[in-house]
Amino acid sequence: MGVGGLWSLLSPVGKEMSLEFCKGKKLAVDLSAWIVQCSVVATSKPIPASYLCCRGIFMRTLNLLSLGVSLVFVIDGPNPPAVKRRTKSRDDFYRTALEYKVLLTALGLPVIECDGEAEKLCAELNLRKLVDGVITNDGDALIYGAETVYKGLLQDKKVDHIAMVYHMEDVRTSLNLSRRDLVAFALLSAGDFSLGVPNIREKKFIELMKEFKINNIEDALHRFMTWSANTELDCLDQKMKSLADMKTRHCTKCLHEGTKQEHVHSGCQVCQVDSECRQGDSPDHPPCLCEYHLAEESVKTYKMELKIRELALKSDPGFPDRAVIQEYLQPLPQMLDDVDLCVRVPDFPAVCSFIQERLHYSFQHTMSYLVPATIKMAIHGVLPDLAVTPRCIIKTCKVNFEQCFLVRWKKLDEDELSDESSYAFHLSQTLFASKYPDMVEDFMGATRCKNQAEEGSRRTFLQTVHDDIKDNKG
Repeated sequence: MGVGGLWSLLSPVGKEMSLEFCKGKKLAVDLSAWIVQCSVVATSKPIPASYLCCRGIFMRTLNLLSLGVSLVFVIDGPNPPAVKRRTKSRDDFYRTALEYKVLLTALGLPVIECDGEAEKLCAELNLRKLVDGVITNDGDALIYGAETVYKGLLQDKKVDHIAMVYHMEDVRTSLNLSRRDLVAFALLSAGDFSLGVPNIREKKFIELMKEFKINNIEDALHRFMTWSANTELDCLDQKMKSLADMKTRHCTKCLHEGTKQEHVHSGCQVCQVDSECRQGDSPDHPPCLCEYHLAEESVKTYKMELKIRELALKSDPGFPDRAVIQEYLQPLPQMLDDVDLCVRVPDFPAVCSFIQERLHYSFQHTMSYLVPATIKMAIHGVLPDLAVTPRCIIKTCKVNFEQCFLVRWKKLDEDELSDESSYAFHLSQTLFASKYPDMVEDFMGATRCKNQAEEGSRRTFLQTVHDDIKDNKG
């Protein structure tokens, strides 16, 4: 679920980006989130959910690896944080995640089991610069400390290569919100750890933060922790509630104490006139100094805070929940510096066996997906030690509006399953040329020569036909 309204709050800094932007990056993935997403898709089709979920995770993973993205998967541990409200299906998710861990490990990818929330560990990996970002649809990652979050990756088939990216630096500079401010928002909004405060969403939170800036309150979270015992706010609250009893009649023209009729005859002391009075909307118009307006002015910049404070303490006298704050801000006890995050060459037999059992694919069918992805990983540098050898470029072609080469490759030394001694599949011309420029130059040169020869033959043929026709007429 995450924190309600968080994406709406952050929408001004979200940027649409192509997956090309992710090339060469190492990204952390909350595996449970992928299981949920693929299962939701599965429920709308007359095919077992487990089948489509497995296929979705397998294909998503290969798609990203083929683009040169290194992946680090994180799974929730069996015991959720004590503050988490929804724990009903945690055991089921844990067992399912462990099953997919077998597949991902066979694919050569690091899989880390977290002591708490997977999103928290993903965020810490990013915070410690062990990964470049987090793939998630749950904004909690930013609250946990992630610096870069990719949302909606590979979810819409019509725009497979488009996602939204959110940078915490943009949140700080453009929205003027810190990580502690996001924790404050999480306390007010309903989510996994908190019921929130009724009727408080992103718009009122933004107003509250503006009030805090006006009142020189730099730390919203610390301010929340003073609410229950803040005598200054108690006094302001009493003053605001007494305003209704203080209010007297005011002139509709100059907005000062008295009536318009009284001012016509006797003038207005504040306007400093003996008759009539001045228009209240003029720039240099003097303010009303009656008891009501002086009291109103003293509480004006605290109205939103007093309103939200009253609602928060009414719904929970112990607001804010210190356990929720600790969950978001306290690092996990796991040691991460020595964690092996390297991507390795897939174990082809293990992957094929898993996919055959779950998806009923033959080994050859699985290898038709796995081999191209593995070779592309090597070209991108994800598998720098894997030797891949192109034999020849067969032809040029266009795949999904992209200029490609159909390339024949030598069989991998690690491949003991494929029947053929070579493979042929499409590859982006730009990507292939970046790795094998000489082969591309030779192919293009040979193609030009062939085209010129064919053009010469065509012209000779046409000239011969023309001469024959001319002779026949003669």
